[in-house]
Amino acid sequence: MLEPRRAAVLGIASRMAELLGENLGERVGYAVRLERRVSAKTRIEVITGGLFIRRLQKDPALTGISTIIFDEFHERQAAADLALALVMDLRRMGSPVRLLIMSATMDAAGAAAFIDGAENRDGEHKTPVIACPGRIFPVDIHYRPLPGKAPLGKEAAAALTSVLEGHGGNGMMTTAAKGGPAGKDGGDTLVFLPGRREIGDAEAALKERGLDRDFDIFTLHGGLPLARQKEALSVGESRRHNADMPPGQAGTGASRPGNRAARRRIILSTNVAETGLTIPGITMVLDSGYARLERFHLPTGMNRLSREPVSIQSADQRAGRAGRLGPGVCVRLWAAGDPRSAETDPEIRRIDLSSLALECLLWGIKSSGDLPWPENPPPVAWGRAVETLKNLGAADEALNPTARGREIARLGLEPPLGRLCLAGREQGQAPLACAAAALLAERDGSGIEGDADFRRRLELVRRDSRGGGDYHWIKRAQQTAGDLLSRLGLGNRPLTWGPEDEADAGELLAHAFPGRICRRHGRRQGSSPVFRFPSGREARIDGPLGRVEWLCAAEVDAGERSGHIRLAAPVSAETARGVLEPLIVTEKRLEWQGLAPRLWIAKTAGRLTVSEEKRLPRRDEIIPELPGLLEEQGIAVLPWEADDAKARRFLERVRFFAARRPSGADQTAWTVEVLLAGAAVWLGPFVWEGQESGKAAIPISTIRRVAGDSKEQRNPVFVEVAVCFVAQSPEKINLS
Repeated sequence: MLEPRRAAVLGIASRMAELLGENLGERVGYAVRLERRVSAKTRIEVITGGLFIRRLQKDPALTGISTIIFDEFHERQAAADLALALVMDLRRMGSPVRLLIMSATMDAAGAAAFIDGAENRDGEHKTPVIACPGRIFPVDIHYRPLPGKAPLGKEAAAALTSVLEGHGGNGMMTTAAKGGPAGKDGGDTLVFLPGRREIGDAEAALKERGLDRDFDIFTLHGGLPLARQKEALSVGESRRHNADMPPGQAGTGASRPGNRAARRRIILSTNVAETGLTIPGITMVLDSGYARLERFHLPTGMNRLSREPVSIQSADQRAGRAGRLGPGVCVRLWAAGDPRSAETDPEIRRIDLSSLALECLLWGIKSSGDLPWPENPPPVAWGRAVETLKNLGAADEALNPTARGREIARLGLEPPLGRLCLAGREQGQAPLACAAAALLAERDGSGIEGDADFRRRLELVRRDSRGGGDYHWIKRAQQTAGDLLSRLGLGNRPLTWGPEDEADAGELLAHAFPGRICRRHGRRQGSSPVFRFPSGREARIDGPLGRVEWLCAAEVDAGERSGHIRLAAPVSAETARGVLEPLIVTEKRLEWQGLAPRLWIAKTAGRLTVSEEKRLPRRDEIIPELPGLLEEQGIAVLPWEADDAKARRFLERVRFFAARRPSGADQTAWTVEVLLAGAAVWLGPFVWEGQESGKAAIPISTIRRVAGDSKEQRNPVFVEVAVCFVAQSPEKINLS
């Protein structure tokens, strides 16, 4: 049974085991990364989609498995789409595995039509659609728009306080405030917020308002360890625990004397609680109306984390959390008429597909169109993903997965992070690289603010110390890093490294994120320095790293117009140029100040300048540029008027004699246009006066010589010689 995230795996498995009156690991088990509870009795195993894909690649026969259940399929995670495509591929090759797709809000008829089309089903063989209404409890919906003048988390906390005090607005007195269906205590409240920042703001604001005196305040998001998630998901254990605790130590707030066992809870959650979870005791939902979604910005190769209004589908799922175990109420913090999309965009339209593409190559699929997808990957995104795999050495030019690609897949990480681990092993720094990959696989929980230096996070893991953030984040990183070392075949290596290794962390990151190498650009956004990437995108950075010349940005938000580097480490110029070498193009340009040239040589990787050099040019570098110079600035740029305008008068004499040449001769040989086009021929030999270097590209002495400022000028034959010289022709012209 596939669930979209770890919290849902735990919640669903726990609920099924509870309904059976059994412990987890008996007939119902579960598996997430680093944790599995199954036994010989297990009939249903609940896992994440990514974990299922790894098992499927290892055992396409699905030994011992009769049915695959896709739960909460409306979320349309990329892993679920890929898993379904692979299972459908097995079925059309004759696999007897059965398929069940479930969701409370998905388009069931559309899903059935997809299966029928992929398997050519018709008539009585069409895929059945089974409606399971279950027990539905009514949920009253109320709208309470926010003023939008303060941070969302603080305004949501103010709205919740007002609602709980019975001032819901629009004549609303909520069921929870009146002491409704959950009994005299009014039940628990689930608050949906976009992300951890808003959750932190709301938690602080609620405590400032004193709500922690009467409520236990919990947080719930994907970055929490499973033990902390379990605490928020189990009302019975929490309240029994509180009843046995001294006043002031229950939950995250102070107990109410004499009523410790009846304390209500406020759970501040991201959309991890939107589906797949039944949180006991919830009778009210307060919905901020926003979610934080990750979108891959194709032009820059960067992720962009944006706060977006939730779809109607998601809003309905959220409201349903209040009616799972009894009647409830949902307060929506937006106006009833606000326009919203019907459904949330499937992940396959908005994320980096390199991991998905690698799994397809390992499956033997080189073109995305060769699999039966519920929705085909966008061609541009697929092409970008394939190029990423080639650049990482995970696939060859024929799109065959390489040995490196197979190793990356076995690590169970996004391809760049897998490449990071392999680079660490190659350079004898596997523990450091695995720790770095483990940290980057999760949201930054260090608590470090105003400093994007990734090395400081590594230091916290090395020293096993708190940085003002979530200590569980460090422990989870250590566990994941240890698992990665084992997968690399280095399970006997201790997870240790020194400060000197951390100093070179950027050198490892550069192998994983070649497109994230950036150089200080010189501009500033406010007080923050700006760095430029090969894509041309610019991003600001906070902290001392703004003084470094070269960085590798392990985590950067592309933003709308400019980005923000969240985590980075310095790299040497040598490493940066080496990694960017396949992209480097050399551009040469001759710049003139009058007739004094300077050669500008730039090496660029995309739109990033890797190096610049200005020097005196050689003769062979100047000559090809002469026609362009004279065409751009005009032939008058030459010192025709110098030394009593002898050069100009000489040209006039040449034109005079040329005009009197025998009939049929070219009468246009001495026009400005001809002189411009032939500058490399008639002027080139005199650049630098035949030397390889000098202080002026066209010395005055050269012009004087052309003008005839010499003893030979008194010779009547000089004009003929001059004409032949200027024309660069062996023809002897008889002017007599």
